[in-house]
Amino acid sequence: CNIGYAIKELFEILQPNSHPCFMLIGADCDRVTQQLAVVSKFWNLLTVSYGSTTPSLSNRLHYSYFFRTIPTDSLYYRSYLAILRHFNWTTVSILQERYDET
Repeated sequence: CNIGYAIKELFEILQPNSHPCFMLIGADCDRVTQQLAVVSKFWNLLTVSYGSTTPSLSNRLHYSYFFRTIPTDSLYYRSYLAILRHFNWTTVSILQERYDET
């Protein structure tokens, strides 16, 4: 989940002596995908992610060339809420994995 590395690789791909590029596939990390989607639109490159689920990427004004193959997190929230209501639960604990920043 290294934004600097991802942008560097994008510019390597876009060098004049490399093969033409029309689409980026990835990344799995929301932060990297957001930055790639912002930058890649200046080259009219489609960005398709198989793992970025943040709802902010649904903003078509900022991410007009971004598409995903996985639903946004906001769809899962509705399911979670339905389960809570079904079982009449009032208290819930959530555990989340933390990504290594290096």
